[in-house]
Amino acid sequence: MSDRKPNRVFIGIPEDLAKYIFWVDREYRTNPLSHSLGGTDIVVEFNNGKLFGYDLIKYPNKYLEGILTKELNQINGQKSPIELEDLKSLVKRIYAGVNSEENSELIFQEIWSRDKSKDLPFKLLGNFTSEGLKQYLDVFKQNLDLALIYISVNFPFSYSYLLENWEDLESGCATYSGFMSDIDRAIFSQFGLVYNRRIRWNSKLRSRFDFGFENPWQGYIDGTPGDPVEYDERDFLDVFIPLDINIEIKKRNRAWIDEFGTLVARDAISNHEEVDWDRMKQLDESLVSDKIPFLSPKELESLIKTEPEKFLFNESLWENTLKHVIDEDFCSLILDEKRRNSRN
Repeated sequence: MSDRKPNRVFIGIPEDLAKYIFWVDREYRTNPLSHSLGGTDIVVEFNNGKLFGYDLIKYPNKYLEGILTKELNQINGQKSPIELEDLKSLVKRIYAGVNSEENSELIFQEIWSRDKSKDLPFKLLGNFTSEGLKQYLDVFKQNLDLALIYISVNFPFSYSYLLENWEDLESGCATYSGFMSDIDRAIFSQFGLVYNRRIRWNSKLRSRFDFGFENPWQGYIDGTPGDPVEYDERDFLDVFIPLDINIEIKKRNRAWIDEFGTLVARDAISNHEEVDWDRMKQLDESLVSDKIPFLSPKELESLIKTEPEKFLFNESLWENTLKHVIDEDFCSLILDEKRRNSRN
């Protein structure tokens, strides 16, 4: 840690406190967005007299909630949501200021006080999130089902975050799409964590899935990257997690044609018509490889509405836009929205 931020004047924090702030060095911050300019600086004055500063926070409400909840849970020895009286037992005052990085003066507001505040500070802190980031967050909240799949497929979650939030993330299913000819039925893969190539996978995570799907009419396990396998080989299929979207595109297209193409062909033949194969929707590998420049929130929303598969899997969308927007706090806000909807 460092005990000061060079070349900064802190307005709004008493002078006798400002010189004692310990700023958490960025080398201890695993969130990559904490190393980019802009955001909110937060100073927490604890009841024991210590002052800690956190700078360049992009989603300050969720960030501070996580910091203080973890601190209280360590003290109480149990995991539970933060309550007002618990917070007052730990914290004296909280200050926040927008970090523009444009000049040496940073203006803070006292946003919460143990002696005066009657509510938790996190809703107020939400007002410090930049308008641009709020707009991206709103786009995700307004398209919640796809947003949950997106973060599950793309965000490089830590192992501890996965364990804590597994039930609320979209896990997907560990099978590629396939077709069971005996019943003319396609089995389609479900997108989620199982496609996430940015996660560090281990045997414990892989063991949460069943691999492939049973084809009882043929007597084997299908939905594998290659040929079907015998039943007793199923537990050895975990090596194909994470799944490859390019393999899935080929297999999904084939399964779609086998199922719906059969029905279309039957109908066409019965009516003495030719099959219009061009009308059958197909996914293309270009949805992954197409180059998408930086997108504004409105442009992102348009992409979600018109090309949802491209939204989910395009690599340049992540690299050029969303990796600069999404961090674990962003993901937690999306999961909070899901939980609220589930309760209502």
